[in-house]
Amino acid sequence: MTLNKEASQGETSSDLSLLKDKLLFPLRDKVFSVDPAKIAIKRVFQGTKEYKDAIDIVNYSYNSFYGNNGEVVDVARDSLDGLNTTINLAATQEFNGQSIVLTTLRFVHGSNLDVFELFEMEGEKKWPHEQGISNKKPGEIGKFSFHPIFEKKNPKYFSEEKTNIKKVITRNLYENGMKQMKEAGVEIPYSIFTKHVLNFIESTGISPFLKVENAKQKQSESTDLVRKKFSKYWNPDKIGEYQPELFIAPWVLRPVRK
Repeated sequence: MTLNKEASQGETSSDLSLLKDKLLFPLRDKVFSVDPAKIAIKRVFQGTKEYKDAIDIVNYSYNSFYGNNGEVVDVARDSLDGLNTTINLAATQEFNGQSIVLTTLRFVHGSNLDVFELFEMEGEKKWPHEQGISNKKPGEIGKFSFHPIFEKKNPKYFSEEKTNIKKVITRNLYENGMKQMKEAGVEIPYSIFTKHVLNFIESTGISPFLKVENAKQKQSESTDLVRKKFSKYWNPDKIGEYQPELFIAPWVLRPVRK
């Protein structure tokens, strides 16, 4: 995760509760049921409403888990947005004439990746994609976020059934994105996850994620900004479920774990 140095650019609420209200507003006073049979996986592009909704969901999710004092820091938009090497995928469902973004996941391929801004290898060690006779093409998976209707603390919308639906959506997003990554020639797909997120993703059968040995959090202006805004999330002096680690993601899925 890298941050915009400027404050939110006017498209995202600066208050977490207002951002949540904005996301739930299309569902107000209506009965909405997530239906796996009606969910579409699609690539969303800058300038579209679905893209803006996906941005709001990423910002809500990250700030809700890791942020401070109810402030919304823009983590969703960065220099990779708009590049043809960036694939923003969303799981959507039509409701009351609108396309509701339920989940989002971003795939990026090529040498311009978040992981290289946030991690480095210790000493003279090489990155996995640099090992061997010739370099392998890297990619990354990130910005994994759910709409607040999936929150357990939101009893109006949450049910245990939604936990299983979340797993179905996650698998479908991942399979779609990895297919596009393979078509782009990616050989080593990196991902950065905290323990609690990784536990959920691996429960969907997307496993195993292989930890990249000898990788350490990078000290830079970019990571210093992340630590300042998200002290619970990005702090190498702390140990816990919110501390991010670097992994190589799997290509082949296993059965869903119950």
